[in-house]
Amino acid sequence: MDIWIYWVIAALVLFIIELFTSGFAVICLSIGALGGAAAALIGWDLEIQFLAFAVVSFIALIAVRPVLKRLLFNKGEKVQTNVDAIIGKRLENVQRSVDKMENSMQNIILEEIEKLDGILIATTNLTCNMDPAFERRFLYKIEFEKPTVQVKSAIWQTMLAGLSDEDAAVLASKYDFSGGQIENIARKSVVSKIITGEDFTLNSLIGHCDTEAMDKYGSNRRRIGF
Repeated sequence: MDIWIYWVIAALVLFIIELFTSGFAVICLSIGALGGAAAALIGWDLEIQFLAFAVVSFIALIAVRPVLKRLLFNKGEKVQTNVDAIIGKRLENVQRSVDKMENSMQNIILEEIEKLDGILIATTNLTCNMDPAFERRFLYKIEFEKPTVQVKSAIWQTMLAGLSDEDAAVLASKYDFSGGQIENIARKSVVSKIITGEDFTLNSLIGHCDTEAMDKYGSNRRRIGF
């Protein structure tokens, strides 16, 4: 029997196992097995096939799994992003097979970081979610604080050409936004101008700011599509 058939059988078995779990970790291995099958069909050596299995499984774990979890469990909970989605805290006293598999993947990533002959740069907004074993492997840790009022005022004027010093100072003082949030509001203003044909005003910017701040200051966010 050709090797690729074994890979396909392994993918089917893993897919069946996934039907009895709910973490979408096993299905990532199933996708990885299909990668191994593809490598076998190409005619690559067994070592390359296992490498393809590991790489495809890892890519599925960080790219496909979050999408599947968001589609199935989208109840308003926060989705991990940045480095949190890959090297979060390992679980303790695990019983479910999916949790054991997730811890195993975390250990594999730890080993790969140790072997890495290069530079690894990771970003996170939630340092408390990082496993201590991962954290101590980063030689330098740099904290980027939110900009001051003066800096935010300059960012506002950079993002919105024509914004007066007074209006920029009002927005910078009233809203504790990061540079990325200010950029979001600038984009919304551009979209509004395209739709209405009217330039932004201080009141329209405040309206966009209030919408951007809903996640932070309240839970009365308007639902879209429901």
